[in-house]
Amino acid sequence: MASRGTSSFLILLAWLTAIATEPAIQWFLRRGLSRARSTAVVGGSVIVVLVGLAVIFERMLFDQVTQLVRNVPATVESVVTQINSTFG
Repeated sequence: MASRGTSSFLILLAWLTAIATEPAIQWFLRRGLSRARSTAVVGGSVIVVLVGLAVIFERMLFDQVTQLVRNVPATVESVVTQINSTFG
């Protein structure tokens, strides 16, 4: 069961998505498509764009995560050194 905070966040996210996609849906409605088809076209387009961006930036994201994981020991050592020098 989702917590109250998670539910509120999901409702907010759904509301923002509806606000963001409504102009495109209205554009299709003015051109004679039904609301269901307009929503399907806009939703499908959003999914295609998100998948495209994921494919484009996949390598860069993977490289950054790899670099972050490799730097964890040095970062922890640096934080411990800083804490020891600050608090004795």
